[in-house]
Amino acid sequence: MKATNHHLLVGDRRLAFWTAGSGSPVILIHGSLATSSTWRRAAANPQAAGMRLIVPDLPGWGESGPEPENCPDLIEYETRAVETLAEVQGGPVTLVGHSYGCNVALLAALRGRVPVRTLVLFEPTFVALLRQTGDRAAYDEMAQFVADYRHAFEAGEKNAARSVIDLWGGAGSFDAMPENARNAIAAWVPRNLRHWELAFQPRAAFERLDSLQVPTTVVLSERAHPTARLITQRMRERIASSRVVEIAGANHFMIFTHAAETARIIRESLST
Repeated sequence: MKATNHHLLVGDRRLAFWTAGSGSPVILIHGSLATSSTWRRAAANPQAAGMRLIVPDLPGWGESGPEPENCPDLIEYETRAVETLAEVQGGPVTLVGHSYGCNVALLAALRGRVPVRTLVLFEPTFVALLRQTGDRAAYDEMAQFVADYRHAFEAGEKNAARSVIDLWGGAGSFDAMPENARNAIAAWVPRNLRHWELAFQPRAAFERLDSLQVPTTVVLSERAHPTARLITQRMRERIASSRVVEIAGANHFMIFTHAAETARIIRESLST
């Protein structure tokens, strides 16, 4: 499936995105420590037929410009960028997120500023939900993990993000990556730490999960970290119109390693 590069302006900032295919509009939102390129395998898979995929680099990632200096609310700005992209599609869109990108997709759906046909969330890292649901031990465990990660980075550990990649992907996942990927991830740590902060912050819109009417598919990997599994369970309990699908043999990075299953789940969600 041939991809075409585009960009639009969010205020005075460039938002880069690429499109592929034709059919129902589907916006794919990448996670932290990543760019839109993580979706290319899924987009190229034959299972993606019948969809028009619209795939942005979130502000500050890939080819997109950064958020305005001293941006007071980063996820608000990121969500507005996705909403701007949705507005030009001329009708309801499907929003698909991976990891942190799920938080952006979910916030856009909850705000209701653009029509959303369906949501597909690949292993959300919506840690703030655990505080809402009283899962304090799991919440505190993740808070300590991030504190240790930040301490390692501030102490000068070049590959501090190893702990993040191995948390979600399993021990040895970071070291198995190509050197250029490891170097890119090392440079992205400060921005990733901002995303972790946002994953913990309470937000009024997120407390309205019970009211979400958009059909929602939450995708879990078979080898998911227990915290990711718990977040998925709590989302299923809170969102009445939701279902959970599991990808066998996969870990958190399933959208890259299991491209056919990823594309199939997205396509099938259009008929839910």
